[in-house]
Order: sequence, then structure tokens, then C-alpha cells
Amino acid sequence: MSFSLPQELHLPHFSLKPLSALYISFTLRFLSTSLVSVFIPIYILKLTGDFLYVLWFWAFFSFLVVLFSIPLGFVVSKLGFRWSVFAASFLLAAEFYLFSVLDKNPALLYVIAVFEAAKLLLFWIPYHLIFIEDGSDKHFGQQVSIVGVIGRLVSAVTPLFGGFIIAGSGFPTLFYVALVLILVSSLPLFAMPHHPHEQFPGWRHILGKTFTSGYRNMFFAFWGARSAALVAVIVWPIFLFGIVGESYLEVGLITSAVLLVSAVTISVSGRASDKIGKRRVLRIGSWVNGAVWLVKAFVQTPIQAFVVDSFNKLVS
Repeated sequence: MSFSLPQELHLPHFSLKPLSALYISFTLRFLSTSLVSVFIPIYILKLTGDFLYVLWFWAFFSFLVVLFSIPLGFVVSKLGFRWSVFAASFLLAAEFYLFSVLDKNPALLYVIAVFEAAKLLLFWIPYHLIFIEDGSDKHFGQQVSIVGVIGRLVSAVTPLFGGFIIAGSGFPTLFYVALVLILVSSLPLFAMPHHPHEQFPGWRHILGKTFTSGYRNMFFAFWGARSAALVAVIVWPIFLFGIVGESYLEVGLITSAVLLVSAVTISVSGRASDKIGKRRVLRIGSWVNGAVWLVKAFVQTPIQAFVVDSFNKLVS
């Protein structure tokens, strides 16, 4: 009796549709980031004892995002969507590790800001391009909102869980848990079909288009939205921390409750953008969002914080 081996060995191949792989990866990523994000400005403030360090960190990070935008856009075009998102996950994991040892060397905050800027661009550029290339034009708003709904539903309890971890084991343990989750989130990317590399348009073309009259209104709209987002990331968690008597558990509880409410409402806004029009929804949302932030300045109790922040997430 003789046995013969096949000339070629074919390993089983598992593939997912691009949006399906992205949904799974983003959900796991949302679990990781929502576990720690609301506590990071509080952590920096507690570590340094000065709110100016918190402001400096995000100012330096924002400057680096502008500086790296075109060079890393070129990197994304060379790496492709899948490897760019994987590189972003690796940088975020390294960032969480550096946060866990930041108390031993505060100068690492410089390195973290660099990693944060690079991670943001390497993830969000291909993220949006995948939706543009593989999404449905007719149901674009609904497809984008699916990511928000799934992410918020799955991660609604994670800020509360993060508060429990900090109260029981401290910040380093929290960052290690987030590190493991972010590494796992990169696995679905390898089941994603490979996208062909696109030619990078070049910095002259990008800068020329950015400041043309057709993009000027959109530029200022996104600049305003980004400014409000930075206030939400930097100021609101510290403000909330003071309102609840410096309780990590209560900060986590309110944040989790807001995420749960926003998971329900975001699907409504996604359908609205398909029916009313994306530009009109963006314009209305920007004005209402600005008014909500004025109301936020007068919040004095945890209940008020929950109600106002929930409405803020809806119009955002």
C-alpha cells in the first residue's frame, strides 16, 4: 500500500465581507477604548497635579495630527487598508502599555502623543475609505450608524467596568486589560479581502483642494465639530469627576448609561441622514450641538449630567 501527498497543500481560508470584518474589529476596538478613554484626562491630571498638562497633551497631539496627515495618508496608500488598521491597533496597544508605566517616567507623555496621532490617522483614513469603496450609496447613513449602534451596545458597560477596575486594582491593570482587547480586535482584519493599493494624490493636490471655496464651509464645520469633540474628551470627564465627588465608579456608571441611550438613538439619526440629506443633518446637528454645550456649563448634579450628555450624544 502506498500513500501519496498532494502536490499543493491548500490551507482553509476564511474570509469576511469588508464591512462585516470592519464591524467586528471596530466593536472589539470600541470595547477597548471605551474602557479607558473617559478616565485618561483624569489619570493625567491625577498624575501631574496640573490641568495644563492635560491641555498640553491634547494640543501637542492635535498639532501632530495636522503635521502627519499627508505623510501618513501616503503610508496608508502603500500599506493598504488592512495593514494600516493593524498598524494602528499595534500603536494603540503600545500606547496603553506606556500609560501603565507613565507614573515612573512622565516624559513618556510625549511619546504617547506621537503614537496617538499616528494611530488616529492610520485607523480613520482607511476606515472611511472602506465605507466609501464597499458601502451602499443609498444606505450609507444606515451602514455607518450600524458601527455606532453595535459598538455602543457592546461597550455600554465597559466604562462602569473600568471604574471598578480602577477602584479595585488601579490604573495599570485597566490599561493591561485594554491592551489585550485591542490586540484581539486586529484579528478579524486578516479575514478581510485585500484591497488594491490606491495611488496617493500628493500633497500639492490635497492642500490645493482643502482651501478651495467648495471645501471652505465643510472645513469650518469639521473644525467646529472637532473643537467640540476635544472639549468632550478633555474637559467633560474632569468636570464630571468633580460633580460626582471624585468617584471613578460614578463616572463609569454615568458614561455607560449615556452610551446605552446613544446606542438606541444613533440608529434614528442614521436613517434621518439618508432621508433628509447628509449635509442638512450635519448643519442642523452642528447648531444644536453648540447650544447643548452651553447648557452643559450649568450642570450641577449627576442626573443633570446624564440627561444633558445623552442629548449631546444624540445630536452629535
